[in-house]
Amino acid sequence: MAPRHFLLVTLSTESVAQPSIQASSTTVTEKGSVVLTCHTNNTGTSFQWIFNNQSLQVTKRMALSWFNHVLTIDPIRQEDAGEYQCEVSNPVSSNRSDPLKLTVKSDDNTLGILIGVLVGNLLVAALVCFLLLRKAGRASDQSDFREQQPSASTPGHGPSDSSIS
Repeated sequence: MAPRHFLLVTLSTESVAQPSIQASSTTVTEKGSVVLTCHTNNTGTSFQWIFNNQSLQVTKRMALSWFNHVLTIDPIRQEDAGEYQCEVSNPVSSNRSDPLKLTVKSDDNTLGILIGVLVGNLLVAALVCFLLLRKAGRASDQSDFREQQPSASTPGHGPSDSSIS
């Protein structure tokens, strides 16, 4: 006769205590990652994640641990910002953690790049204006210099005799 194997499952008949959430960080930069861990003292419980008071819809960027007590989001996006809770339950009761607010900072450098481009363009325009004004100033100085030069006739002599009739 073959030996028989039994699986012993223990179901708790106690009400579950309120769980808590631990976060690797509560303020995360976009494209970073965050790890949320649900802690409970109870055994024989199941875990569920709540996002903004609704059951969390797990995406490709999210991973859950074997018993769902650890949630990893990588890479994080703006749409992941909000309140997270974990809910633990057993056949007798369920309980939710206090909300944990996750803030996602923008990694958008577009404004910085735009400001840099504008400043660069202004500097180039100022340099071009400076060079044009400098060149125009030299031309003006040269024409003033030509106007102030004495005529080709010898200084101190009047008009040539050939011009008098």
